[in-house]
Amino acid sequence: MKDGGVIIAKNKVQVTKLLPVFELFGISTFFFIIDLFRGLFGYIHFFPNPYLLITIFTASRHSIVFGLTNSILNVLYQYISIYTNIVKNNGDLSLIYSFDFAKYPIVYLVTAFIFGLLKELDTLRIKNAEQQVKEREKIIDDLKEILRRHKDAIQDLKEKLSLENKGISLLVEKLREMQISKPEDIYNEGVELISNFIGAENVSIYTLDASGFLRVKVRKGEGILPNSLRPDDSIVIKYALKDGTANINVQIVTDEQGKLPVEPAIASTIKNGDNIIGIIIIEIIDPFKLNKNTETYLKVIGDWFATMLASSQSITRELEILTTNDDGTIKIEYYKSYFEDYKKRWDRFRMPFSLLKVRTGEAYKEEILKIKRKMDIVFSEKNEQEVVLTFLLGVCDSQGLQKVLERLKNKSGKEFEIITSWSSDNDG
Repeated sequence: MKDGGVIIAKNKVQVTKLLPVFELFGISTFFFIIDLFRGLFGYIHFFPNPYLLITIFTASRHSIVFGLTNSILNVLYQYISIYTNIVKNNGDLSLIYSFDFAKYPIVYLVTAFIFGLLKELDTLRIKNAEQQVKEREKIIDDLKEILRRHKDAIQDLKEKLSLENKGISLLVEKLREMQISKPEDIYNEGVELISNFIGAENVSIYTLDASGFLRVKVRKGEGILPNSLRPDDSIVIKYALKDGTANINVQIVTDEQGKLPVEPAIASTIKNGDNIIGIIIIEIIDPFKLNKNTETYLKVIGDWFATMLASSQSITRELEILTTNDDGTIKIEYYKSYFEDYKKRWDRFRMPFSLLKVRTGEAYKEEILKIKRKMDIVFSEKNEQEVVLTFLLGVCDSQGLQKVLERLKNKSGKEFEIITSWSSDNDG
């Protein structure tokens, strides 16, 4: 049945293409044959003349070109018929050149031109009307799109107003669920809170170290910014550190150029008084949420972050006295607790980390510790003359671990043994 339908459709297309040709030649030829065999003398004694009617019909149906072509054909048929009848009846052939006969070509051609012109004007009018309809449909579609955007904006505003009313209670509820004794939990829960509260899939929290670098602490979603950067690398971050919050629209009012290929959508600082602890970065966000309300929410959350971290750090400073060795490393008995924190962050946000265990002599310990970065944690375990150093390398995938191993191996002349090297993203 499907093949039969296709064949019928093809036949219809062919008929549609052949119809103008039939109207151009077929009808005139049919009347010419009747004229010729019946001796009707080119229908000059008929009113209206069939050839003239055919010319009007063809020109009105198609165009000036079709009408003129058909009129020439009709004149030719008419003259053949007249000539044949004159010869058959032994008449005077000079009659063909008289005005009575010469008027027919003029009448046919003028008629074809007039009706063809009317047809083309009508066709042009229809095309203009169709174009106007298309333009109006486009205007309607554009208005519908604008209406949809306004509805989305109104809905977003409703959500924001609702969040504004419920925001404080939501924050308080989240605060109650967190363990303020562990900064890692604050960062983990905080980035989740921001993502849910703001409705952004890509959220990062960077901490500012003593060297002036911003280093990623935790990230939810696929990051587009590097793990480590200077504040001046980004125009948005630079203005956020200056004004507290900033969004990507700040690029419109400044001629400054950043070094990053892509700027973050919004940035808001985490400050304890005048001390900048870090910065909250929304890397990608719905354009409708790129407004002052969102910046206000981030500022409130940033202030809460600062309070939480200050409370946590006052507790952890006392704990560090118990957990830290004289050389600044962490006692090995606390390794499992830290490892579990890193593992939870990997399972939750896919933030990579690596583990490196090195055995070396006491004399070379300080040299080995030089590979430690600001964000890394080192545990030490002394056994007679040997020391086992365990590195937890934060925000370090398998490629980063290989670079650390290369730096370690380049320390020629130093005695050490690599016991374990492992990365969370390469855990089969």
